[in-house]
Amino acid sequence: MKRIAPVRTTTLVAAAVLAGAVAWAAVPATATSPTAHRAAPVPALTLDFKEAPTGKAFSTGRISDGDGKKVGTAYSLCDQDAIAAQAKTAFCTTMITFDVDNGQDQVSYNVMFPVTEPASGVVYRGLVTGGTGAYEGITGNAEITLDEDNTFRVAFN
Repeated sequence: MKRIAPVRTTTLVAAAVLAGAVAWAAVPATATSPTAHRAAPVPALTLDFKEAPTGKAFSTGRISDGDGKKVGTAYSLCDQDAIAAQAKTAFCTTMITFDVDNGQDQVSYNVMFPVTEPASGVVYRGLVTGGTGAYEGITGNAEITLDEDNTFRVAFN
């Protein structure tokens, strides 16, 4: 009696291995490379919203580095958690756009503040939600500290 099962089994296993290898090769390198999503570290920044109109949900501000040099623009949108008279928390989303040649280096983060005036010197922790250009794939936290009226220091980790 002739056995053909091992040949069929071997053929099926070989076909499965080949299909797996083809599928793995089709996955983009960014999905398999551990260094593909490592973003450049974001420097500590100062966001200055002094020129932004008061009482508006959306505002823009100047971004400067540790030396006071303008390095970009911040776009921030805040919303309250309830009816204004009863609101306790404001939720803000901020997009930082850096002044670079290609205009593609951006970082965004979300943070919650008390609706009443945030205390100067208190650190609020935000969640980094993404980035583009040199900051593509960024994750982590943003620590936001109110320095003075509408000026914030932001450190990323």
